[in-house]
Amino acid sequence: LLLFTGIRYFWQNKKEVLPACLFIKDGPLSIRAQYSKLVEPIRRFLALARDSGTPICVLGQEKTGAFADHLQLVADDVPVGSFFVPGHNYIREEVQHRPVAGADYGKDTNYGAKVFVRLNERHRFVLSIPTGLYVRDPILTNLIGGSDIFATLPTILSARYENALLPVELAHSVASLSTYPSAKVLAMFAEAARRKN
Repeated sequence: LLLFTGIRYFWQNKKEVLPACLFIKDGPLSIRAQYSKLVEPIRRFLALARDSGTPICVLGQEKTGAFADHLQLVADDVPVGSFFVPGHNYIREEVQHRPVAGADYGKDTNYGAKVFVRLNERHRFVLSIPTGLYVRDPILTNLIGGSDIFATLPTILSARYENALLPVELAHSVASLSTYPSAKVLAMFAEAARRKN
């Protein structure tokens, strides 16, 4: 939900900046448990922004889980420079290995559609891109800012790690306890606690 702090600031103060921004989340664009009731208002807001001429480009990247595992299985057979937006049936049968019957995939928890992308030999992604209101079987034109996001991806690839985006890599390096000064603070607390015992 912190992602929407920046979006809200620009929406209220500098709306004209939003179409030139790309908000990136490390992980899927989903909200679970008791907060899932926020998914529908988020979808409505993103649809309103798009329909009012101020599309908000949001991207989630999944590096682990069933979708990332599935991409690893099929990516070598996928041409470089291609993408695939799976629908409900594909996700249920090929990724989750569950019957197609039942509630639509992600209807109550996801505010982004899944997208498999293979940009080059080193970069394959499972992305989530909002569609606005829920779409059971999304296509490229349903993805808010999809063409702009795909045009931006090659410019933010990490040269250091496979399947990594530079903004996510930089955020991880700042948050990492091993490279951040807070590791020294934790070591001092651990040493003080050891001396007391």
